[in-house]
Amino acid sequence: MQAHKLMARHLAKLNRRVLSRTGMHSAMAAALAVGCVAAPGFALAGAIGSNVAGDQGQVSRKAEKQVVAAERAVAKQPQSAEGRARLGQTYLSAGRFVSASTSFEDAVSLGDKTPSTALGMALSYIGSNRNAEAVTLLGQWRDAIPVGDYALALALAGQPSQAVSLLSDVIKQGDNTPKNRQNLAYAFALDGHLPEARVIASQDVPLEQLDARISEWALQASVGSQQSRVAALIGAPLRSDPGQPAQLALAAPAAAPALAANDTPAPAAQELPPVGADAPVLAMAEPQPRTDAAAPEPVAADPAPVPALADASSAVRAFVSNPVVQDVAAPIPAPQRMARAERVALTPAAAKPKSAAPRRAAAPAAAGTHVVQLGSFTTEAGAHRAWGIFVRQDPSLKDRELRITQATVNGRQYWRVAAAGYDMASARSKCSSLRGGGKDCLAYATKRELPGALGAVAQRLARR
Repeated sequence: MQAHKLMARHLAKLNRRVLSRTGMHSAMAAALAVGCVAAPGFALAGAIGSNVAGDQGQVSRKAEKQVVAAERAVAKQPQSAEGRARLGQTYLSAGRFVSASTSFEDAVSLGDKTPSTALGMALSYIGSNRNAEAVTLLGQWRDAIPVGDYALALALAGQPSQAVSLLSDVIKQGDNTPKNRQNLAYAFALDGHLPEARVIASQDVPLEQLDARISEWALQASVGSQQSRVAALIGAPLRSDPGQPAQLALAAPAAAPALAANDTPAPAAQELPPVGADAPVLAMAEPQPRTDAAAPEPVAADPAPVPALADASSAVRAFVSNPVVQDVAAPIPAPQRMARAERVALTPAAAKPKSAAPRRAAAPAAAGTHVVQLGSFTTEAGAHRAWGIFVRQDPSLKDRELRITQATVNGRQYWRVAAAGYDMASARSKCSSLRGGGKDCLAYATKRELPGALGAVAQRLARR
């Protein structure tokens, strides 16, 4: 419950903008400012990184002690979803975003379906420069997260205009709180609308601090790194991350992930909104029962309780409780490479695909238990061409079997490109290597059918 509250707060600064990028911004900001009640005693979060820069060494030492304790707990009970999630939160508090991503993904593989884990995973993705995956994940959990929290996370993931739209609606509908106003001001600044940001921020920020605050936000929007922004927001130290220790990797197939993989294909026609563009407004549906989830991988043993660690989820609480948005990732251009990997995205329930087209017979199973998906394309020909590019970029793929699977996502056809013939450990290792080189991938079990899949349409040895 504590982790859930922390995660919910982290997402409190990310809502979508309904106004167009025209002169309406100033009028809207002024209109929203009318009737706003100033809060002189309101505790502002202050400058980005102010809660970390004072004593980085002390913060790092405390975080490292918590990491050691959490890692020991997982080593003793490796099949505990709760322990894996707690380790992810601890890594997040320590500024180790890559390790946190792995731990959260492991927790989900073991059956964790909580919003707090979804939020932690999204923040770790953002801190690891995996914005597209963070946006996908947030979209899957939109109905389970307060709009204000969801808006802040979107802004951090590089979509401040979406945050402006959502927060504007929230305020106009009556939830005119200092927190929402300052989150809106921050989103305006990140979206390049500093005059509007000043109008809104002036309702809560003391006049003598206003210029410095706006200048700081503008600087963060233009030069701040993903890692430093998230670290400053949650009070984590800035540090390198070697990744989760190999001995803590899941050694057996995992169970019932509450994940729904959503494609992020080439820029021409993406299954998800491009990171640098406004996303269409999503329907506000109620979360579906968690039992309708993607097909699970069996778990070796039931999760056992994990000893409580000292405030292991403080990073989530820090994100949610900060009343002023501290930093948002600047929008990045839509991806230019040919393929974008389809990532695992946490969702309350994975919807079953509609059988709009007859299901094709699956091709013979490839050797190995896992595949590594490399990309998703709008034509089958494009998928075949992409495989040649992937092999040229990574010659080790020549010894793997090509698998192309047709899928329907949100009414659109896609062809997913994957390399087959891996076991779980080698598939995860391959994805880790690809991510280290700035590429995307998704490792999953061959027996697990991804949402929208219509069947294998092509399967051959890459060397042929």
